[in-house]
Amino acid sequence: MSYFYKQMGVDRKCHIETLLKAYKEQRRFKSHSYLVDVIYYAELATGLLMGVHDLTAISGDISLFLASGEVSYEHISSKFIVPAKNSICLRDSKRIFGSLALGPDKFTKVTDLTEQAVLFIFIPPKIDQIIVNEKKIVISNILEKENISFSWL
Repeated sequence: MSYFYKQMGVDRKCHIETLLKAYKEQRRFKSHSYLVDVIYYAELATGLLMGVHDLTAISGDISLFLASGEVSYEHISSKFIVPAKNSICLRDSKRIFGSLALGPDKFTKVTDLTEQAVLFIFIPPKIDQIIVNEKKIVISNILEKENISFSWL
C-alpha cells in the first residue's frame, strides 16, 4: 500500500506502517472501540488496509469515487480535510465519509455503541487473487474468533 500511496501522490505513510511501528515499540494502539482494535489486528495480520464505519450513520447508497480536490470532509480528528484531486474516497447520499489515504470521517466513526458496521478492505493493485482469498480467510478467522457476525459482499 505504501507504494500505491506514492503512486497516488500521497505524502503520508500508510496507516498500517503506523500500526507496525506502534507494535514494534510496544505502544498501545489509539483506538475508539473493541471493533476498531480487532480491525487493527486484522490489518497487521494481513497487511491489507481496511476502513470500518458505523453503518447506521451512513445514508443511502455507498459509492467509491475520485475526489475533485475541491470538496472537504470532517475527518475523525475533527479537522476539515480536502482530499487531493483523483484520490480515492467513499461517500453516501449526503457527504464524503472516508478517504483511502486520509482515513474516516467524524460522523461514521465506530465506537463501543456501534451495533452495525461496514468494513472496507482496500486491495492494492497487482495483488494475486489467490493471495486475496488467503487474506480473506485470515480476516474471517479473526472475526469469527471474536464472535463478530459478518458476511462478504
